[in-house]
Amino acid sequence: LARERARNREVREFAERIVTDHTRLQNQWTSMASRNGMSWKPGMGPRHREKVEQLEKVKGRNFDRAYMTLMIQQHSDEVSYWRKEGRASRSAEVRRLVNNGLPILEQHFSQAKQIGRQVGVNPDAALRNRTDIDKDKDKDKDKDK
Repeated sequence: LARERARNREVREFAERIVTDHTRLQNQWTSMASRNGMSWKPGMGPRHREKVEQLEKVKGRNFDRAYMTLMIQQHSDEVSYWRKEGRASRSAEVRRLVNNGLPILEQHFSQAKQIGRQVGVNPDAALRNRTDIDKDKDKDKDKDK
């Protein structure tokens, strides 16, 4: 979506890197899962799909800011998850993939904050004002009822 709709060249180039790097990471995980008889279903979950659908509604110059805000939030979450859960895995192969992939995600996170600033996003505010997390908490509460 950002490769097509972003107005800022650096935002488009960032989107290209994301596609390339995440595809490579996904292929590595898929290969590892199939070698080890694990079920692995790549693709977007419902919460990720909802974020994309919200982004699809953003028009014009606001798109770059909305996309980079999402990328800052998403990569913050991914880096955090990989550091905690991935490194704690009992599987040596999972830990290896995490340790190889984590620097890529950390670089994406750093780049997202840098490019975000260039298009008018305050990374600290993007991480503080998380409507997606509030929605996730509400959904989790509803599941517990």
